[in-house]
Amino acid sequence: MHYICVISKIDHTMITFAVCLAFLVAGYFFYGKYVQKIIGYDDNSLTPAKRLDDGVDYVPMQWYKAFLIQFLNIAGTGPIFGAILGAMFGPVAFVWITLGCVFAGAVHDYSYLCVMMAYLYLK
Repeated sequence: MHYICVISKIDHTMITFAVCLAFLVAGYFFYGKYVQKIIGYDDNSLTPAKRLDDGVDYVPMQWYKAFLIQFLNIAGTGPIFGAILGAMFGPVAFVWITLGCVFAGAVHDYSYLCVMMAYLYLK
């Protein structure tokens, strides 16, 4: 009887995880397009690293290095807070982290980058 409870809890956790993972992917494709349309991103604008390249402060970087830096900044505290939230709240922490990433973290990072590109474009 003890094993049945453990199996149902594992299934519940994996279902919650799978739903949250699907929500992250859907948020990337659909909500990301919506936010991009609201902010008005221009694909033809040059980044400050290319436009103001001076070899010291503004240096173009390969895409994989920029991706790695962004990934490390986001994932740096994830293992700490994820484990704490999981221990405190259980599988509902997946939902909390997912909603926070899609509706707060991603929008904040994207809008911040667009505002900084617009500000540096005026220089």
